[in-house]
This record gives sequence, C-alpha cells and structure tokens, in this order.
Amino acid sequence: MTEFWNKAYQKYRNFILYGAIGIITTAIDVAVFNVFANWYFDLHWMLSNTISYLVAMVFSFYLNRKYNFKVKDHMWSRFFSFSLINVIGFTFSQIFVYMFIPLIGLNEFWGKLFATILAAIGQFVFIKKITFKIKIKKEVNE
Repeated sequence: MTEFWNKAYQKYRNFILYGAIGIITTAIDVAVFNVFANWYFDLHWMLSNTISYLVAMVFSFYLNRKYNFKVKDHMWSRFFSFSLINVIGFTFSQIFVYMFIPLIGLNEFWGKLFATILAAIGQFVFIKKITFKIKIKKEVNE
C-alpha cells in the first residue's frame, strides 16, 4: 500500500503542493482582506480584495518557485508570467466576489473565500504549463 501512495504522490506532487501553498496563501489573502475591509482600515471590499490578492500572489510565487516547482532561473520572466495568469485569475475573483457579496448576499468573509477557491482552480494548469514549465535544452552532438 505504501508503494501506491508513493506513486500517487510522485504523480500528483505539484498539484498537492500547489494546493497546500494555496491554502497558506488563501489564509494570507483572507486575513489581509479582513484587516483592510473589516478590522482596521474599513476600506471598500473591492479595494481590500485588490490589496489582499496582490500580497497573496507574491507569497504564492515565492513558495511555488522555491518549494513546489524548484526553479531558480529566469525569475523575472517567470514572475511576469505568474503575475499575468494571476491578473486573469484576479479578474475572475473580482467577478465572483461581486456575484457572491452584493448579488447573492453572502457576507464578505464567505463571499471572498468562495471567490478565491473558484479562481484558484483554473490557475494551477496555466501556472504549471506556462510559468514553471522547465525548458530542457537539447545538446547537439557534433
């Protein structure tokens, strides 16, 4: 049975770690959102969502780059790609936050949490396939 779990982990390692990192960065995102929207600054929930999303995105890039995909090359181009994918995810997050909070009537905490989960689902494939795709250089035999 241990062999089964080892093979499953190896096959889905990036997804599992992405999920674990996602839980950490979602907690950061939701905490920062609540600090800005509810607890200290009383900012509008859309502005609070923008700030919290950006903070979580930087943490996510760092953790995925260092611990999940373990790539050190081309940091700025990878960060640009990661950011672009996250801007698209952020757009969907904003749409979902708008749908859940004022339209459906969820409170800000649950609306933000559900929006974050939905937006993150689509980002994994693009981040793995584009941002952290490891390019293998073919050696030319002379």
